[in-house]
Amino acid sequence: MKNVVIAYLGLDGACAVAMALQQQPEATLLLSSARRIGETLDTLRNVRSVQICGVGVDASQWELVRSAAERLRRQHTEVLWHCGRGYLEESDFLNVGLCNFPDTGSNTAAVAELNGNTPDSWSKS
Repeated sequence: MKNVVIAYLGLDGACAVAMALQQQPEATLLLSSARRIGETLDTLRNVRSVQICGVGVDASQWELVRSAAERLRRQHTEVLWHCGRGYLEESDFLNVGLCNFPDTGSNTAAVAELNGNTPDSWSKS
């Protein structure tokens, strides 16, 4: 089983992936977008964990996101969707059990905070 990190093509997405890969350097990196995230999730098989770094969700993708997330969770896959900028509706994600919505101002900071990679921790390494 493998770990997967999904991001979009943008500066914050790339930085968020860099933070996630520090914790899971063996993870497979996939690129997606708000219009393709459901399809991307639907292709995943035999996955231990999925971190989605700042990818939005187009309304046309919601049903596929929900069904793919439910299937992954039934397979005991840990799925965590990082959103640090407030562009997604948190309640939609809570309904499918996917969320990391800290008030951090960026997706990079959301991933860093979750993984304990904060300025306070840098002096301890």
